[in-house]
Amino acid sequence: MTDMPAVLVVDDERDICTLVATVLQMNGYAVITAASGEEALAVFAEHDSEIDFLVSDIRMPGMTGPELAERLLMRRPDLPVVFMSGTEPAAAGGYPMLPKPFTANQLTLCLREAMHSS
Repeated sequence: MTDMPAVLVVDDERDICTLVATVLQMNGYAVITAASGEEALAVFAEHDSEIDFLVSDIRMPGMTGPELAERLLMRRPDLPVVFMSGTEPAAAGGYPMLPKPFTANQLTLCLREAMHSS
């Protein structure tokens, strides 16, 4: 990857994943995307030392965002996590939460705040 902070974006809705990735890239982040928790685990195994952040949908088929975060945090307890959801804000478990729909400004602000609080 590069010197830019790297974000792993996980969402089973490809359009949302692409939109979030584009916004983050336009704001100076390197981005890796995954369409499921299982795919994200594989990506993380390959790039774990390069990934600075996890941004994940809460509800996904198979593995949920909180289940994914729990598994990644076992490997990297200092990994900042931000969840996105249109329906389940209470499921964020104390992590920053972006309610869908959100603006590009809300996304980048939430990441900055989460990065500085971790």
